[in-house]
Amino acid sequence: MAISIRIPFLLLAAWFVFASAGSGQRLHFGVAGGTNLTSNFPVTDVSTPADAFGNPANRFQYLTGPRSFIFGAMAEVGISEQLSLEANVLHRPLKSQIVFTEFFPDGSNVTTRYQLTAARAWEFPVLLKYTLPSSRQAGRARPFFAAGPSFRTQEDAGAVQPSQFGLSAGAGVALRWGRIHVSPTLRYARWRRESIAPRYATKPDQLEFLTTVSYETDPGSRRVAGRALELGAIVGLPVTRGFHPILGERVPERMRYLAGLVARTKLKGNLSIEVDAIYKPLRAGGDDTHRFSVLTWQFPVLARYSRPVGKWSPFAEAGPSFRLAGNLNGYNPSHYGLTVGGGIEARARDARLSPGIRYTRWAQDPRPSWLPSGVPFNYPRTNTNDLELVLGASF
Repeated sequence: MAISIRIPFLLLAAWFVFASAGSGQRLHFGVAGGTNLTSNFPVTDVSTPADAFGNPANRFQYLTGPRSFIFGAMAEVGISEQLSLEANVLHRPLKSQIVFTEFFPDGSNVTTRYQLTAARAWEFPVLLKYTLPSSRQAGRARPFFAAGPSFRTQEDAGAVQPSQFGLSAGAGVALRWGRIHVSPTLRYARWRRESIAPRYATKPDQLEFLTTVSYETDPGSRRVAGRALELGAIVGLPVTRGFHPILGERVPERMRYLAGLVARTKLKGNLSIEVDAIYKPLRAGGDDTHRFSVLTWQFPVLARYSRPVGKWSPFAEAGPSFRLAGNLNGYNPSHYGLTVGGGIEARARDARLSPGIRYTRWAQDPRPSWLPSGVPFNYPRTNTNDLELVLGASF
C-alpha cells in the first residue's frame, strides 16, 4: 500500500506550493477536455480447439473500444515568469470490446460482439510547466512543456483495475485573449504496469490530446469574480469505523487517515463556501488477517458561518458530500451524503488554522444486482455514519 500513502502527501506538497506562490502570482482556473489517441488495452487473442465433449472450437478477443471523451477541471499558479504548476482532475472512461466466435464442424461460425466501459477512471496529474521566453510578452501564442507525476483511481469495479501511479509529460501552446487562455496540449503518460491476472491489464503507454480553457485572476491576489479566494489543505483522523460488520462479525481495521485540498471564498458577511477534495482510504486487516484497502475520494461542498470572538472565530458548516471509490475489493461505497460540522478558526501569521469535527451521513451502499430481493443485507458495506477530527489550514 505504499502508493496509497504516497498520493495524499504529494498532492499536499503540490498544493502548499500553490498556496505560498499564489499570494503574489497569477492563478488560472478552468476546464479541460479531450480524447485518447492510443488504445486503452493491448490485444488479448485466445483460440481453443474443439474438445471431446462436443464443445466447438472458439476464438476469444479482448480489444480496445472507441475513443473516450476526457473531461475535468484544472488549476494553475505561476511560480516565476516561465515556471508554473498545473493540477488537473480528469474523468476518463476506459472502453473495450469483446469478440467471441464459435466455429462449428459444418464450417459455419457465429460471432458475438460486446462493447462496454471497462472502467471509469479518474486521473490526477500534477505538472511543472515551463513556458518558452517571448520577446513580446503581450504575444497571444506561447509554447510550453510540462512534466510531473500522475495518479489514478477508478469509480467502479470490473474486469480491469488500472494501476494508480504514472508519469506524464507534454507540450502545447497557450493562446491568450485578455484573461482567457486556451491551451491545446499533446500529453503522454506512462503508467505502472499491472500484475492483476485474471483481470485485463490496461496499456501502460497513453497519448492524449487535451485542451484547457482557463480564466486568469488578478495578479498579486487570489480573486475570482472579485471575491477573495483562500487555498489550503486539510488532514484528519476518522473516529468511526469504515466498514459495516458482515454477518455480525466486525471487519478488522488498520490505522486510517484523511488528507486533501481546500478552496474557500467569502460570500457575504460571515458566510463563506468551502469545497474540499479529500483522499481517505478505508484500510482493513490485522497482523494475522488479509489486508486490503478501499480507496475513496470525498468532495464536500460546505456553507460555513463564522463569528469572530476576540482572536477566535467559532464556526459551523453544512452541505452535501460526494464520493468516488477505487480498488473496491468487493465493496461499492455510496456516492453521496450530507455533512455537518463545527470548530474554531484562529490566525497564525498568514495562515488560518481550523481545528474541528465533522459528521457525514452517507446513503446506504447500493444493493448488488445479483442479490435476490428479500435476502438480508449481509454483503460487504461501508459504514453510513462517518465522524472525523479534522485540521484545516488555508492561506
